[in-house]
Amino acid sequence: MRKLNPEFYDPDFASKLTPEKVNFEGIEPMKTREEVEEERLKAEAKAAKQKKPNKQKQKTVRKSVRKSVRKSVRTEKRSDMRTHKRTVKLPKRRQISRYSFQFYQDQLDILQDMKKEADKRGEYFNQSDLVRTALDDYLERLEKQ
Repeated sequence: MRKLNPEFYDPDFASKLTPEKVNFEGIEPMKTREEVEEERLKAEAKAAKQKKPNKQKQKTVRKSVRKSVRKSVRTEKRSDMRTHKRTVKLPKRRQISRYSFQFYQDQLDILQDMKKEADKRGEYFNQSDLVRTALDDYLERLEKQ
């Protein structure tokens, strides 16, 4: 059985352990909040004294006279005339629509093999891009005939 040490439980027992002695020579004592705030205010006051006074900004005077006067009240009427200028630019990229087609299995196998080969080489390969390009080429050949 384990022997209990009574000195662990006796509050009057003087411990043989003594804390290490610490040298506090180079450490400054802590400051109170009031002392810190006072130092901050003194530093701000000193900085304010050293700062040069700001020059007041001069108003810029318009050299030219405005030719048109803009009304401050907005009109509720809309014009019935349609402008012929197009405000929205057409997109440069073609829009992609998702559509399902049926392919032969050997065609899909070849596409998947091409994808694997490109991945091994570290190249970018998109099966959809390839099919779209092939269809564009085919349609272009049909138009030329």
